[in-house]
Parts: sequence; C-alpha cells; structure tokens
Amino acid sequence: MASNSTTVPVDPLAAFPHIPVDNTLGAWLLGVAGSLLLNGMIFHQTFRYFRQYPKDRVLLKCWVMAVVVLETFTSALIIHTAYFYLVTKYWEPTYFFIQRTVWSINLLPIPGSIAALISQFFFARRVWMISPKFKPLVALAIVLISGNVGCFTALSVKMFNSQTVSDWLAFSWLASVGSSIQMSGDLMMTGTLIIVLRQSRTGMNRTDSMLELLITYAVSTGLITCVVHILNVAFAIKYPDNFIYAALSCVLTKLYANTFLAALNTRKSLGGLGGSGNTTTPYHVDTPHRPNGGGPMNMPYSQAATQQTAIELKVVTEVYQNDDDDLEDRRRVTKRGSMRGDHMDVMTP
Repeated sequence: MASNSTTVPVDPLAAFPHIPVDNTLGAWLLGVAGSLLLNGMIFHQTFRYFRQYPKDRVLLKCWVMAVVVLETFTSALIIHTAYFYLVTKYWEPTYFFIQRTVWSINLLPIPGSIAALISQFFFARRVWMISPKFKPLVALAIVLISGNVGCFTALSVKMFNSQTVSDWLAFSWLASVGSSIQMSGDLMMTGTLIIVLRQSRTGMNRTDSMLELLITYAVSTGLITCVVHILNVAFAIKYPDNFIYAALSCVLTKLYANTFLAALNTRKSLGGLGGSGNTTTPYHVDTPHRPNGGGPMNMPYSQAATQQTAIELKVVTEVYQNDDDDLEDRRRVTKRGSMRGDHMDVMTP
C-alpha cells in the first residue's frame, strides 16, 4: 500500500518563534539612526568647546577627548553590527538567530558604559567640589553608576561565550540591573545638584533668576535621561527577547555625552546672564555688576551718602582670574573714594 505522506519543509526559524526580525534587527537599525544623530551633535559640541575654551586645562580637554573617542568607537561598533547582519548576511536571514553573534555587538556594552561613567563623573566631581557636605551622596552615586559598568562588562563576557543570540538574551537581566542602578545614581546626582543650587540663593533678584535657570537646566537634562532609562529598564524586563532595550542603551550613552558637553559649552552664556561678562561655570554664580564699570547691582546705600555732592571714585586695581576646570572664580576689586574728607574703602568679592 502506497504511503500518502509528504515531507514538510522544516522552518529554520521554528526554534525561534519569539524573536521576530522587526523588534530585533529592525529595532537595532532605528537605534543606529538615533545614535548617529546624537553622535553628530557630540562632534558639533566638541568643536564649539575647543573653539570657545582654548585656555581650559589639559585635564579637562583630555576628559572631553576621552568621551568623544569612546562615543565614536561605540558608533563604529553599532554601524559594523548593522552592516554585518543587514548587508553582509543579507542572503542569510537566519544567520542572526542560529550562529554566533558578531564580535562588534558582543564588545559594545563595555565602551558604552565606560563613556557614560566618564560623563557622569564630571558632574559628580562638580558637586563634590562646591558642596562638601554632600560628599557621601556623591560617593554613593558614583558607586551606583560604576556598578552599571560592572553589569555591562559581565554581559559582554556572557555574549562572547554564548553560541547563539538566544543564549545571551537569557542574560538580559544584567542590562536591567545595570540600567536600574545607573538610573538611581543619576537621579541622586541630579537631586543633589538641585539642592545645592537652591541653597545658593542670595536674595538678589538677578542672581536668583539665574539659579532658577540652572535648576531648570539640571531638571530638564536629568529628565531626558531618566525617561530613556525608565523605557530601557521597562523593555528589558518586559521584552527580554528583543533588541529594543539594546537600541535604547545605545542612544542613552550619547545623551550622557551631549549633556556633559552642553554643560561645558554653556559656561559663557550663563556667565553673561549673571554678571559683567566674565566666564563662569554652570555651578558658580557671580554677583551681577552694572555695565560700563558700575558697581554691584542692588548694593545697599545710606541716605546720608546720597546727600553728599562731592564724590570721587578711583579704581586702583582690578584682577580677574578664572579657572574653568576647578570652578574657582576669584576677583579682587579695590576701590577708594573720598566724600568731603571722609575716607571709604570698598572690597567686592
């Protein structure tokens, strides 16, 4: 008796029904586009930095270059991964699911997390210097952010040792833990910075207005990274079998670098809002002075002094010394005047 059985072709993706292409390689392609856009902004801000602040210390310049080099390297890894799977292996659509993952995606978590750590360490150092009483919180935030590097390094090792993408997707919880603790450190750093700025109020309208601007800046930049962090953690926990969280991680490191460079490049513009054109940092506010050589704004005066008619004011010395790297702006202005035989010395910090 003849058999009517027919051979059914085996679907090579039958063992991987939970890994569709749209939210794996498709999500990765969108992450590449977003990362390259932000990387272009990094190049632009780096150009602005070296053009506006050529006299910054070598340490700060090396800091900037380290972030730029690491971010550029991560962009190269992201591009290589996309090119390998979407172009080189175009005629092998199952390669991504049944073969070892390419080395570039396996290496990617390490430089990306280190670049984010360097960018965040800049803000931690600033808060550490301007408010010593918050040093324990800053130290804890740095420990949390450094823990993210440990988690992603362990994930990279697991990826190199895995045989297929399904093997190392089982360790996606490392990305969830790393992103969670990094988000905690980020929120702690932003909150500490806001508290420091609020405690720096002087009662002067213009100075307080500038502090409000700095607080808004800190909240807005921290909010963007926080939202991306929340999405990253949520997708890593809810959908560990796709690449949406990986694409968000690539974008997140670029956001940290752009925030770091923006903080450096806004020193002059924020300084112009707070004083007489001298360079300041985003976390240091000078007493605003009137233009054309006038004295400090909102300076108290006595009624008796305003009734005098003979006033002579002579500027003896005026020395400005700005250190952008150490956040130490020191000014000494000695003014001597005489009012009908009375001698008066005024020192403005």
